[in-house]
Amino acid sequence: MLRSLILCLSLLAILAACDQDIIELNDFNINETLAKYEIVMVKFYAPWDTHGKEMEKEYQKLADQTKEKGWVIAQLDATANPISSKYFEIFGYPTIKLFYKNESFTYKGDRRAQYFQAFIVSKTTLPEELNNEAEVKKVLESSNVVIVAMEKDSPEFKELCKTHHKVDYIHFYYTSKPALIKAQKMPTLILYTSHAKDGLKFEGNFTSSAMIKFVKDNSRPIVWKLSQLSVGLLFGNANPGVALFYDSDKLESKQLVADFKKLATVKRDPNIYFLTSEIKEGMGKKVANFIGLYPEELPSIQALHPKEDLYKYIMDPKIPPTFDNMVKFFEEWRAGKIPRSHKSERIPESFEGDNYFKLVEKNFQNIVLNDTSKDVLVKFCAPSGYFCEKEKDMFPKLAKKLKKTKTLIIAEEDCTKNACKNIGDLKISMYPTIVLYKHSDNGQKGKPIVFTKTRTEKNLLKFLGKTKRKVIVEEEKQISDLQPKYLCLITR
Repeated sequence: MLRSLILCLSLLAILAACDQDIIELNDFNINETLAKYEIVMVKFYAPWDTHGKEMEKEYQKLADQTKEKGWVIAQLDATANPISSKYFEIFGYPTIKLFYKNESFTYKGDRRAQYFQAFIVSKTTLPEELNNEAEVKKVLESSNVVIVAMEKDSPEFKELCKTHHKVDYIHFYYTSKPALIKAQKMPTLILYTSHAKDGLKFEGNFTSSAMIKFVKDNSRPIVWKLSQLSVGLLFGNANPGVALFYDSDKLESKQLVADFKKLATVKRDPNIYFLTSEIKEGMGKKVANFIGLYPEELPSIQALHPKEDLYKYIMDPKIPPTFDNMVKFFEEWRAGKIPRSHKSERIPESFEGDNYFKLVEKNFQNIVLNDTSKDVLVKFCAPSGYFCEKEKDMFPKLAKKLKKTKTLIIAEEDCTKNACKNIGDLKISMYPTIVLYKHSDNGQKGKPIVFTKTRTEKNLLKFLGKTKRKVIVEEEKQISDLQPKYLCLITR
């Protein structure tokens, strides 16, 4: 009864909101909404996620501009609705999905209103018909256009419609007048791109799978400029990419870009993206922050492969970035001979106290693993997360309280700016995660121990007592239960 009442109220709220604003969905009403409306776009978000916040104005603009179209523009807090999050396989924020006639399409492009609209139109309409030379000339002003000469009632047209709905960022048109595209027969498919303005003719069978492969293999530029679209394709499709990051103010940058384009031409592969970017602003700056690249490290050539984590492989900065050296790097990377590099912030110049350290990947080995005379308590965190923000003062205070314990280091690592280490077979996927890297009697670090209790100072002190070392807690006047100046916790 209660569920029925909640469902009714949810549906009434949806009906009331349909003409006004973005609809807020939840575990109770999302399935009914998708069943009731033909076209629904849903933004799955987390309230604390900065990327989701950045696109709020454009998503609202989309809702305002499409009120008369009958589309439902909605959003769902994936952190508060775990059933929907799991069912729709939401692993990152924001994730934007379009639902249309029992199919779903994940949006990976530019997060602006006009691109959202174009995506919805491409997935929910038939290819547009061209009837004269003026119409053909107008559509060819855009890049990445497919024009097919065929009859609308032919079997090939049905296959074209399937292709049209499954290929992103390509505009599909058809004409029953083959002469408009200088074709001798029907069906004829021609792909027009920025690097093939005279068109590439399709020679295969007119099946959806064959046309999709042809268009995808031939539509991408030889070299992409880093943008929301190219980043969406790179990370969304989990295909590897080779990127040149450079500074255009440097004299050698022109030759550098030319050599990189030559590399992309020689080593062209439909499954590999080649990208160039500066890192001063915009998407280049965002990506540089994401992969841990700094201006003093330019120029930098990197192979990036988004798998379950970001894998990156860096061309040795000591080697001159000539064309021949680029080719050598590319071939060695493809052969698996280039070691993986881990994202890392700069090593801090100083630390807050003798026993409190900020960890980055570049100093993790020395501080945590190499010094076998000390235990290290590490908090792996994501500062934008709710609990990490709420508990941001816990470890500095703990370090201050335990500063007399010379055999213990308190440390934190920001996992949004560093490729945090795996703990044995346990992958760090929740933040904060607290781990004790414990000394052992044989001069090696023992197996890391994950802290699983409620994160309170009292529980952490008990946890540290299991190190079989003296843990000296300095008195704080506001802590009433610590009467003596020092308290020793010793376990046997």
